[in-house]
Parts: sequence; C-alpha cells; structure tokens
Amino acid sequence: MLPKLNVPDWDLKLTIERGFSSKLSDNTNPLKPFEDILQKKYGFDDRRVVETVMRKRLVKKWQEYIEFDISAQEKELEGTILIDKDLNVLKTY
Repeated sequence: MLPKLNVPDWDLKLTIERGFSSKLSDNTNPLKPFEDILQKKYGFDDRRVVETVMRKRLVKKWQEYIEFDISAQEKELEGTILIDKDLNVLKTY
C-alpha cells in the first residue's frame, strides 16, 4: 500500500531504492511502470520528473523491498539545458 504523500507543484526529483534478491535483476526495467503507478496514485504528470535517482541493493530472498521519495527538484542543475530526443530545448536551469 502506498503512503499518503503531498507532491510539490513544480519540477520533481524521484528517488527509488529497490532491494533485489537476485544479482541478475535489472535496476531500470521497473522504472517506467513504477513511475506510472506513482503518477496515477498521486495525481502528477510524470513529465514533471526532471531528475531520477535509482539505487539497487542486494538482499536475501523474501526481504525484497522498494522505497521511494518524490520531492522538489533542487536547482543544483543551474546552467543545465534539458533537451528531448530530437535535441529540442525543453528547459534551461
């Protein structure tokens, strides 16, 4: 069950830590489905996620977990230009 959470109204940083029991588990494959679940639950547009931090931890079998945080993206990226796959400028910091 997902906890109650207040999502900020501006650019977001998504931090996810997953505990896997297999060394073969891929860290990024579950990202988009999980992001879609969070978007639906908390009512934000995932285009607002401008920074994502993923951590993978190896744990014993039956101790798998997922932890996450949705926070305001810090402006530490000042001077950064955010572009899309076609090299269109989406945002500058």
